[in-house]
Amino acid sequence: MLELESPVIRESGPIVVADQPPRKPPSSNPYAPVLPINDHCGSQAELEGTEQDSRDVELVARIFRGAVSGILILPPLLTFYVLFLLIFEVPNGAYQDSRFFWRLLASWFCCLVAIVFAAVVWSRLF
Repeated sequence: MLELESPVIRESGPIVVADQPPRKPPSSNPYAPVLPINDHCGSQAELEGTEQDSRDVELVARIFRGAVSGILILPPLLTFYVLFLLIFEVPNGAYQDSRFFWRLLASWFCCLVAIVFAAVVWSRLF
């Protein structure tokens, strides 16, 4: 079992703070890791929301990079991949988020430019 020490109570002006000492593993090893107390962790819904938000940030960044580089590097192939991501993978809430809106709009514009550029180059070659 873990050894639990009694909390230390400190007074700091009108505020009384009860510090919980860290839990220690049962071994007598002085170099054993200290286990933090996770009483005030966020709820599971908050953690899932944060994870979903980080996935959205990564997805929008990948789309934007692909759209910009798709103008010069393999215009039709990379552009169609980015269009697929824009149409099927981006959640609807991302367009309402101000952090993502301008990047998504710029990605649509870059895809349009890449398609026109590829069409002009293709028509000149054949």
